[in-house]
Amino acid sequence: MKTKLKQLGLIFCIFLIIIAQTGCKNDSSKELKEVNKEIVALDTMCSIKVFTEDEDEGKKIVDAAIDKLQELDEEFSKTNKKSEVYKLNHAGGKRIEVSDKFAKVIKKSIELSKATGGRFDVTVGALTSLWDFTSGKNKVPSKAEIDKAKSTVGYKNIELKQNTCRLLNKDTQIDLGGIAKGYIGDAIKEYLQSKGIKNAIINLGGDVLTMGKKSSGEPYKVGIKKPFKGKQEISGYTEVQEGTVVTSGVYERSFKSKGKLYHHIINPFTGMPAETDLDFVTVKSAKGSAMVADALATSLIILGEKATHDKGSEIIKKSDSVDYGFLTYTKAGKYKQTDGFGYKNSEN
Repeated sequence: MKTKLKQLGLIFCIFLIIIAQTGCKNDSSKELKEVNKEIVALDTMCSIKVFTEDEDEGKKIVDAAIDKLQELDEEFSKTNKKSEVYKLNHAGGKRIEVSDKFAKVIKKSIELSKATGGRFDVTVGALTSLWDFTSGKNKVPSKAEIDKAKSTVGYKNIELKQNTCRLLNKDTQIDLGGIAKGYIGDAIKEYLQSKGIKNAIINLGGDVLTMGKKSSGEPYKVGIKKPFKGKQEISGYTEVQEGTVVTSGVYERSFKSKGKLYHHIINPFTGMPAETDLDFVTVKSAKGSAMVADALATSLIILGEKATHDKGSEIIKKSDSVDYGFLTYTKAGKYKQTDGFGYKNSEN
C-alpha cells in the first residue's frame, strides 16, 4: 500500500492545479462556503470542490459525487470482473448486453478513433496490459510479444449495435483508460449541476473541469506544471471560467531501462511508447467535453509538434462541433499554442 501511494503521489504531482482559488460568491453576492474532498481513484489523486451557501448540503452533494466517481471508476475498470469492460474482453468474441453509459463511451470512442486516424484507439488493451505501467514491474516486452499484442489492435474490431457489443477479433482487448477519466469528469459536472451547484472545481489528475467564477468575477487560473520537475514548479497558467482543461504528458507514467525512457502513451501502430518530440499537450475548451479532450490530448502527443499544429485543428473539427484549443511543450523546452488558448508564463 505504501508503495502504491508513493507512486500515486508522483503521478499527482505533475498534473494541472488550480492557482489560489478561494472566496466565491453567488449571483446575490453572498459569500459561499467551500466544501472540498480528495480521494485516490483513477490511479491518481482526485478532488471535488464546491462553493455553496449551505455547507451541510454541500458536504452531502460532494460525498455523493465522490461515491459516483468511485462507482464509475469500477464500472470502467478492465480488471474489475464485474465491469462491462472485463466481460466484453473475456466474452471470446460473443455479443454481450451493455448499459447506456457503456454504449455511449464506446460509440464516442469509435468516432474519435476515426477522427484521429486511429491514433486514439481503445482496443490497445493487450498492449497496455503487456507494458503494464501501473504495477511498478518496469519491464520492456520483447518484439515478439509486442507484435502479437499489436495484431489485436484496431477499433474496427468493435461492433456496437444499440445496447449490444462484441469484439470481432476474440483476442482484442478494450482499455478505456484514455477516455473514461474524461467521461467521469463530464458525468460529475452534470451531477453537480443537477443539484443546483453553480460554482465548482473538479480535478481528476490531468483533467480539470470548472463551473462558475471567482468572487472577483475573474476566471479560474489553471496552473500547468513543469514536466519532470517538483510538485510546486509551475511553468505558467491558462484562465478558464466555465470549461475544461486536460493535459496528457509522457512523464505521467514512465520508467527508464538501459538509459531509455518508456512512457505510457502507446502508439497503436507500433505497439511502442510514442516516439514524439512532445513532453505534453494541454487541450482547453469552454464548451467541449473532457472525454473528447482526453482523446485529443493523447492523439496530438503521438502526432508530434509540427503535425499537431499543422493538422490539429482539422482533427478537432472532426472530433466535435465546438472549439478546442491546445498548448504543446517540446522536449527542447518550446511552448506553442493555438490562438485563444491563453497560456501565460508565470515569469511574465
